[in-house]
Amino acid sequence: MFVDAKQLPDGSFLEADICILGAGAAGISLALEFANTQMKICVLESGTFRANQATQSLYDGDVTGQAYDLQESRTRMFGGSSNCWGGWCKQFSEEDFEARDWLPNSGWPFHKNHLAPFYDRAEELLELKPAGYKPDVWLTHKNQANLQILPNTSSRVASQIAHLAPRRQLGRSYRDAIHSAGNVQVVLNANVGHIQAAASGQSIQSVSLQHLNGNRAKVKAKYFILACGGIENARLLLHSNDVQKDGLGNQNDVVGRYFMDHPRLEIGDIAITEPGFSNNFYDVNYGYFFSSAVGTLAMAPATMREKGIANAGFYLNSEYSNPEEESIKAFHKFTFSLHKRQYDDISFRDLFRLATSPVSVTKHVIGKIFRPESLLFSRRIMILFEPAPNPNSRITLSEETDRLGLRKPSLDWRLTDYDKNTILQSRRIVADEIKNAGIGQVSFDQPDDKFEFPPDITYCWHHMGTTRMHEDPKQGVVDQHCRVHGLENLFVAGSSVFPTASSDMPTLTIIALAMRLADHLKRLHETPRQPISSHATAK
Repeated sequence: MFVDAKQLPDGSFLEADICILGAGAAGISLALEFANTQMKICVLESGTFRANQATQSLYDGDVTGQAYDLQESRTRMFGGSSNCWGGWCKQFSEEDFEARDWLPNSGWPFHKNHLAPFYDRAEELLELKPAGYKPDVWLTHKNQANLQILPNTSSRVASQIAHLAPRRQLGRSYRDAIHSAGNVQVVLNANVGHIQAAASGQSIQSVSLQHLNGNRAKVKAKYFILACGGIENARLLLHSNDVQKDGLGNQNDVVGRYFMDHPRLEIGDIAITEPGFSNNFYDVNYGYFFSSAVGTLAMAPATMREKGIANAGFYLNSEYSNPEEESIKAFHKFTFSLHKRQYDDISFRDLFRLATSPVSVTKHVIGKIFRPESLLFSRRIMILFEPAPNPNSRITLSEETDRLGLRKPSLDWRLTDYDKNTILQSRRIVADEIKNAGIGQVSFDQPDDKFEFPPDITYCWHHMGTTRMHEDPKQGVVDQHCRVHGLENLFVAGSSVFPTASSDMPTLTIIALAMRLADHLKRLHETPRQPISSHATAK
């Protein structure tokens, strides 16, 4: 059932077996896994079923590194950022889980085969069709003549595929299922302000929540799961510092470090010289609107090892208008605000730009739908790559507080020379492959010796790494079971536990890890909890 924190008497005290903080992709997946069990579940969600600017503004914070929008890149309502998710799904590769000697700070505590059954369950939750991730198999299944794979000229690159999930806005998709679960209570408008540790510093006693109108309550539980996203997870751990002075789980100064997102940038033009070749398979917009999957050109594992680079995927996008035109920017902003149901984001300025540029907007829409060559403006090649885990890229706390009295997050997102090398090396290889296949020519916007990251580089809103998973407490915040080192009953769910980011979308892995955590907690719940040693380390 759902209750509103506003309706709770001030000073209320709730009890549960498991308290889940956050109702995004991880939180909802966890709630569904625990639904209709013998355990009493309490889910705390800051928002409601619709976007609200007063609640959304609680995401405000400082940015000191690479430019980043802390509010726009997250959605503070039931369903979390799945409300603005495009549905992209792909399993991480075997190499993503390995400790790569050429990629600093890489390696997960387990191999991909350990996560395989949970990937299967996650795909079932999202209603992904069982077409697999082999492009040739999927193309045979799809049987569309205008979808073509780049001919292989070497083993340096490989065509890969990401599926688009039918189930995307998880809050809307599974609201009724959660509401009807007799053992699950979701408290809306419940802003978590503090995680209270016991005096020993080895367990969590309760969490405090507050409605924006001032009503306060506490939740006591056997187990707590922090599932508030890659920025808020770190922020809450750092803020809850009354027992552990540097913040919960931060005895080794790792909380908030290794922040990662997937940078994406257009790197040049591609001129297709082979009349019979279509770039539709690798075109993000074609895949999103006309297919159930999108293809990428990616570095083969041997290539990454040989060149000492991270993962990178390339898209070949057709543009039917100048993307730098203000009317086209306004169109994208308008349609995305509708998609997110954040209607407050729609401005009169954007509507005016749309109304006064009907020709450009119409050409853009017709081009995206019907894709006539006569309206083609350009074909652009775009890279989306895996950033190297960097301890200096981090979340800290600002001196400024929000309206609830919590210190705001401060993001210092840094890209490195390693990241630049990944771009330069991989783009040369892809350009050579396109040329050698006789498909076309790629011309780069910036030559190698003058390449610089743009100050406002585009990113994917994938907040990862700030509570990373590692068996050594000096190198990670949580252990292989996603339990915070040194705390016997506090767990973390979501992409903040990712040690590395792959070059693929994180949602499927977020859900798979949440299901894995749910199974682990079900086993723990059946077995009495044993106190941990104050000097305990992971296996």
